[in-house]
Amino acid sequence: MSLATLATEIVANATVAYPATEFTFGGGDAVAHVDGDRMRQALLNVVANAAVHGGPHVTVTVVAAPDGALLTVHDDGPGMAPEVAARATERFVRGDTSRQRATGGAGLGLAITAAIVDAHHGSLDVASAPGDGTTITIALPAPNSSPAASAPSAPTSP
Repeated sequence: MSLATLATEIVANATVAYPATEFTFGGGDAVAHVDGDRMRQALLNVVANAAVHGGPHVTVTVVAAPDGALLTVHDDGPGMAPEVAARATERFVRGDTSRQRATGGAGLGLAITAAIVDAHHGSLDVASAPGDGTTITIALPAPNSSPAASAPSAPTSP
């Protein structure tokens, strides 16, 4: 699957869904053997998090690295405290502790994303610091890997 095509689609949809956020896309045609629907969900989770939690006037940049199967999402928002960033892929972790729906979700977006990336034998990295924004990097197996080795298999019935 073309990660650039996927990222372009997500950015186009996010531009409509989050009109107060500026979105940019860059990079080349990175390719990976992935379940397109699951990877779409993973990237959408990251982009939506950046738009929702980046604050007013945030810019979200999505890059598909042409020299590997990498997707990077960076926002120039307020960033996260180190203790939150270190646990960001755990379930129910939120930077906003008020737990009000208006200020964020349940803290599952990055946990779900990490599980999807892990099922594809990839890795997810969170880099964030207060005042410096947040960068999420999804690294997937090299495109020359066999599809069976890098894409998750469908569940089987007993």
